[in-house]
Amino acid sequence: MPVVAEGTPRCGRCSTPLPWVVDANDADFHAVVDESSIPVLVDVWAPWCGPC
Repeated sequence: MPVVAEGTPRCGRCSTPLPWVVDANDADFHAVVDESSIPVLVDVWAPWCGPC
């Protein structure tokens, strides 16, 4: 899924740059989401399912 926003996301409290994570799968989901030190927004989708 392509990133639609431009620029670098930043923390609303301290303005620290935040990483964009565009794709995660079963192999790296734990490392990307469960071990993150910042909140993570997860968009779960399937190719056969239309956008919600």
